[in-house]
Amino acid sequence: PRIPVSHLELTLPGDKEVKVHPFSNVSFSSEEGTTVATAYVPMTDNVVISWNKAVPEEIKTDLRANAELHHIVHAEEGVLYVQANVLYEISRGETNVLELELPQDVQVNRVFAAGGITDWQVVSGEDDSPDVLVVYLDRNIKKGFQFDIHYDRSLIGEKAGRNIKIPVLKALNAHRQRGMIALLDGKEVSLKPVAENQVTRIGENQLPLAIRNALKTKIAHTFKYVEPSPVL
Repeated sequence: PRIPVSHLELTLPGDKEVKVHPFSNVSFSSEEGTTVATAYVPMTDNVVISWNKAVPEEIKTDLRANAELHHIVHAEEGVLYVQANVLYEISRGETNVLELELPQDVQVNRVFAAGGITDWQVVSGEDDSPDVLVVYLDRNIKKGFQFDIHYDRSLIGEKAGRNIKIPVLKALNAHRQRGMIALLDGKEVSLKPVAENQVTRIGENQLPLAIRNALKTKIAHTFKYVEPSPVL
């Protein structure tokens, strides 16, 4: 018979951080120059275990990073879709975990990069705190790392003509962040800004060329922001 939950215990030399997929909380203990990792994995046919050298706590606490986020937004019947391109630039320290605060009521569908991401999860916020997207990397990054996030928000139940706030990501543990928001012309639904707070209207030619070239739909409005909480 298949086992509902499997108990795994792995002993590795040195100080390591271990990740298990499907996602499982992993506890660590250090014993005589080794790391003992323990995890409980839900029912599955395959388990992937990866590890890399742990980042020293003094380096983690000394991390200094900037973030740049580009949001491409379009609407279809009943759903608002967002494709976000995120660039972290590390100026001091190193890390193998990146975190972003999620807007309310969004569903993350995909997190991907050309390489380097081992797993991701959405951690529910306590009480009224927002949810956090946690991205796990297969190495400690010391310079830059770029990746994409696709998410959406249901508009079912929204009243026709009601103002809709554009859900924008916020990079956590970033000393400075800035970004752009591009609203696309939809085939059936168009997005027209009615409030422009902490944003500046710009030309679409200011979007990175790679992002513009990947679009198959006309850009209707483009904005940039330097505050962590723009409102459209």
